[in-house]
Order: sequence, then structure tokens, then C-alpha cells
Amino acid sequence: MQVNAATFSESNSHAAYSRLAAARAQLITDQIPTAAHSKVITADRAAVADAEAEVVRIEAEVSRAGAMQAGENASFLRSGRFMDVYA
Repeated sequence: MQVNAATFSESNSHAAYSRLAAARAQLITDQIPTAAHSKVITADRAAVADAEAEVVRIEAEVSRAGAMQAGENASFLRSGRFMDVYA
């Protein structure tokens, strides 16, 4: 049985993008002059940076998994096993 890891990664990617959007929205809200406080804004910027790093990490994992899967598929077809199994 072959398990596709893309489903799990897509879920993680969606959650990471949601966290990034929420962190950016919070930063924008906290920059309103009446709510602005340097410590809060600094914390919000750190949260945005963390969320951006998480999105980049997940996208790299998805890309790497896709490349590995493509390589495995190509190797399977070149080896003749495809013909052995489905002939």
C-alpha cells in the first residue's frame, strides 16, 4: 500500500498560511497609533517572522517529497518492474 504524504503536507501548509495571515493581521492591528506599544509590535514582528519561516520550511518539504516521488516513479518505470507487474 502506498501512502501519499502530500495530503498531510497540504494540511500543514494550509495551517501555516493561516497562522501567517493571523500574525500579519495582528501586527497591522497593533500598529494602530492608539494600540501601538514597542514590545507588542516587536513580538508581533517575531511571530510573523516565525510563521514565514514555517511556511518556507513546509514548502521545501513538499517540494523535496515531490521530487523524491518523481524520482521513485522514474526509477520504477526504467527498471522494467512496471512491465513485470502490469504485463
